[in-house]
Amino acid sequence: MTAGELTIDRRYNGPPDSGHGGVTVGLMAELLGRGPVEVRLLAPPPLDVPLEVHPGDRDGSVVARRAGGDVATAWPLEEPVVVEGFSPAAPGEVEQAAARYLEKVDTDGHAFPTCFGCGHERGDDALRQFTAVAPDGDSLAGFRYSGDGELPDWLTIAGLDCPSGWTVFTIEPSAPTAAVLASMQCQVHQPTRAGVDYQVRGRMLGSEGRKHFSEVAMLDPDGRAVAAARTLWIEVDPAAFGA
Repeated sequence: MTAGELTIDRRYNGPPDSGHGGVTVGLMAELLGRGPVEVRLLAPPPLDVPLEVHPGDRDGSVVARRAGGDVATAWPLEEPVVVEGFSPAAPGEVEQAAARYLEKVDTDGHAFPTCFGCGHERGDDALRQFTAVAPDGDSLAGFRYSGDGELPDWLTIAGLDCPSGWTVFTIEPSAPTAAVLASMQCQVHQPTRAGVDYQVRGRMLGSEGRKHFSEVAMLDPDGRAVAAARTLWIEVDPAAFGA
């Protein structure tokens, strides 16, 4: 990413031929600096295509644009994004949730198996966040990035994305076959670090037709929320996104 331009590398796909929603949100959010933001995805983010970044119509907002229209827009929020009420899961529950997730996708399939966030066909170049319902009724996934040092905020925000979507798929009684992220209100409260095991806890907020709402928080090993998000997911036909 350079001044006035944003490019999503092909490594960071969600559906096969479009950008991972959380990565796109995170990169848009970083354009505004650390703080509470809302990002809306207006079209499937293209991969390996430079997007022009311009001031948006709202005060303090930015828009990412390609030939043919706007792809995403972001603006600062006046109130912090705080999601409360989540407790850290007990030792071993993250691994148990991952095992249940893999059993589910082995049985039911996965619309986007190479997704940077939750794709089970990806290797160590991806997040491999596998979400399932924990014994306390909230959803649970892990977040760990190999290496050393502080992680960029866009990557932390990316780690909130797929667990929020799988919260919909695992808790919603009439879960959609596939959905894509449409908007996210998010905030990184404390920097995250590589080599540390975090938990992402989630809950459903409700559904309206094809729209599904959830909220998530990323907890550090001491149970403190280091990042949080509220999300809107839109049910889609997987074939329309290359699945």
